[in-house]
Amino acid sequence: ISYNKVLWTVTRKVFINGEALFKVKKGKQFDVVADLATTSVMGTTFDVYARGGKVKVSCIEGQVSVQSNRSKSKVILTAGHNTQVINQVLSAPEVAIKHDEIAWTFGEFYFTNCALNEVFKEVERQFNVEITFRCAEKRFYTGYFNAKSLNDALRLICLPMDLSYNITEKSIEIKQKQ
Repeated sequence: ISYNKVLWTVTRKVFINGEALFKVKKGKQFDVVADLATTSVMGTTFDVYARGGKVKVSCIEGQVSVQSNRSKSKVILTAGHNTQVINQVLSAPEVAIKHDEIAWTFGEFYFTNCALNEVFKEVERQFNVEITFRCAEKRFYTGYFNAKSLNDALRLICLPMDLSYNITEKSIEIKQKQ
């Protein structure tokens, strides 16, 4: 997250790459600018995820406006809804599971039909490890892990997917069971 300290009193604007939960006090407009979308509020709680060519905004309390930076299309989100920008297209608001949207702030990560390589990228971020995983087919994961134990997280992901893993130092090799 970055912002211009000199202009802060004139324009409350932050730039994000990653994920952050914002709880904004009422006052002047507050903008969160990600690569693909800008979220504008005047007092609410919301989550912005901006990584790997995807932006997802979840409104936890109040209301937010989300505008695609390229197409300029806009949606208004109310509490309990989210939207995302993928390939420069802003989706219509969808109902979100409130706990799942902010669970990462408690070290909990929930996935619903998520590409398995994206799940492993999150494990890499949370545990500062490098994962090697090669699979000919695109696989999807629905489940959960927490950031307390690398072994527990890998078991929760690999067992239902019929995968095995081997941990050495800061790298992990994951394979399809034979």
